[in-house]
Amino acid sequence: MCGICGVIGQDDGAALQPMLQRLIHRGPDEEGIYRQAGIALGARRLRVIDPVGGQQPVRNERGTVWAVMNGEIYNYRELREQLLSKGHRLTTRGDTEVLVHLYEDEGFEAFRRLQGMFAVALWDQERRVAWLVRDRLGIKPLYYAIRQGEASGGSSVVFSSEIPSLLEALPDWRLRPEGVAEYLMQLYVPGPSTMIAGVHQLRPGEAMSISDGQVELVRYYCPDETLYHHDQWTIKEASREVLHTFEETVKSHLVSDVPLGLFLSGGIDSASLLAIMAKEHSGPVKTFSIGYEHTVPWASTYRVICLTISCVWLIE
Repeated sequence: MCGICGVIGQDDGAALQPMLQRLIHRGPDEEGIYRQAGIALGARRLRVIDPVGGQQPVRNERGTVWAVMNGEIYNYRELREQLLSKGHRLTTRGDTEVLVHLYEDEGFEAFRRLQGMFAVALWDQERRVAWLVRDRLGIKPLYYAIRQGEASGGSSVVFSSEIPSLLEALPDWRLRPEGVAEYLMQLYVPGPSTMIAGVHQLRPGEAMSISDGQVELVRYYCPDETLYHHDQWTIKEASREVLHTFEETVKSHLVSDVPLGLFLSGGIDSASLLAIMAKEHSGPVKTFSIGYEHTVPWASTYRVICLTISCVWLIE
């Protein structure tokens, strides 16, 4: 699963270690830190790709681009071969190193070429710009806050894979009542807001650039609707295309240097995943499921109570 965190801008360096401590459950295998003037990147790693050599943070050959990542880039093997053919020297078999070399070649456009589930923090030392990037569908989380009026006179952006970790860098944080009400009514808080005042999450397919104290949000990915307008397709052609896309997607998720497993929900979705995995996997597929001895008949009543409390809270 992994976890990343850091501070971009003015900082006394005291927050990074407590933030990493709150992420140990996400990455129990390793800890890595990169710190220079104006930038501090941290990573807690769960070894999945290149368990021996894939330590983070990762750098390019000249040490001018550094990155930490939570998640996985599914097309990293193809990208790696392209980079090697251009003369890049990659020292690991991991996907995060592919990212820094790809960025070295293509800059911001590199993010558009990534296929996977990831949250990335990247530091470009030569351009003095940092990037926070979230995957196309927002599978991996990435939260941030902008701290103003630091004791040193500047501002900074703090980020983390989880809010509890982020709060280690925000000693004066407070709840946002509207966010609490949203959670009680909907059981989630619609992004980019959170339940904490001043804490936001990057939206799916969004990147943030931080340079000389200037922060800019950029949408780097939007679905191309024209790809799905096939009015002349027959049912058989459409079914064939859906099955092909589904199979290719599942196959791309099976890239791993550690054993794989599948959670079964009892529905047609996980059963379909299992069918493709069994077809592609050389041995038996390990599956897992969760069951409960008792149901919770009062769940609906609980939501009604929460809705009432939140409405009264807002009115007052």
